[in-house]
Amino acid sequence: MNIQFIDLFCGAGGLGEGFMQAGFNSAIHIDSDKWAIDTVRLREIYYQLKSQKKLDTYYESIKESNGLLSPELFQDNDSIDMDAVMSKASHLRINESSIKSLIMTIKTSHNNNCSSVIIGGPPCQAYSLAKRSRMRKPLIGLMGDDLVQAKDEHKTRIEKYLTDKRHALFEHYLKIIYDIKPAAFVYENVPGILTAEKKSGKKST
Repeated sequence: MNIQFIDLFCGAGGLGEGFMQAGFNSAIHIDSDKWAIDTVRLREIYYQLKSQKKLDTYYESIKESNGLLSPELFQDNDSIDMDAVMSKASHLRINESSIKSLIMTIKTSHNNNCSSVIIGGPPCQAYSLAKRSRMRKPLIGLMGDDLVQAKDEHKTRIEKYLTDKRHALFEHYLKIIYDIKPAAFVYENVPGILTAEKKSGKKST
């Protein structure tokens, strides 16, 4: 299948794994969590060795490891293109300062002879309904200092919610789609994104 996927806010690679198993080719994975990127890199190593019918060396290295599982376990394996592994999965925080260089990186890594799909699940903690249901501090039955303390904590929680920078991550995702113009995209939607509010008091949409 001559279709590449660009995996943004990839986490440990759940969405990407599904696309790999469906026969798509990975172009790039991006996430701000180092441990998640290490996991994605391990899966890239897995698929490289699988294509060479050398998965036995993958499992042997995993079994023989006495510490944390990481791509470094395969550093001396000549069957692996480690440069490709490291460049495909990048530890990067997507924000205003990184978005332009990230778009250039995506364009460089993407094979123009292939159709592309952008996939991603920007963190939803800033606006999910579950998050908001736990945000408000219960005040019923409280009196005196306990009530004052609870109100202060409630105010702090509201302030953190309104100023959470993750509100804007979906906007960066849309910016990348606009510039790359993929054949299709997959976005992990979460109830609450349309009603979330930022510090300005305006809807985040």
